[in-house]
Amino acid sequence: MLTLGRPMIMGRKTYIAIGRPLDGRDTIVVTRDPTFKVDGVHPAGSLPCAFALATKMAGARGTNEIIIAGGGEIYAAALPYATSVQLDLIETDLEGDTYSPILDPREWREAERVPIERHPRDEHPATAIVFRRIGTAQPF
Repeated sequence: MLTLGRPMIMGRKTYIAIGRPLDGRDTIVVTRDPTFKVDGVHPAGSLPCAFALATKMAGARGTNEIIIAGGGEIYAAALPYATSVQLDLIETDLEGDTYSPILDPREWREAERVPIERHPRDEHPATAIVFRRIGTAQPF
């Protein structure tokens, strides 16, 4: 899995939607609520604080990758720092109120498109599309 063994940054609402820290990852939750405390979760008061914490955790895990797991505000705020984006395209029409930022084709190029293996709980087929920022060195 893309996120295993990497620190993962998300907003509080995204964390609440997931409902628990995910095994094999360091879960960092960006929240303005100073009373937010959950076992196995590392709160951060801002995205820069979350990046600082995630950088230390990534080094301890022997990786240079940090995962941004949402929601919309966190995606938009983190995008200027990203060198790659994996967009999982679910092949259906769904209602939603949060959207990923649009990638500027002058800054991003599609590098890979791979069908995602379907598991029994998956209702719809999906495809992983990887975009790379033009002109940046890749970590692999």
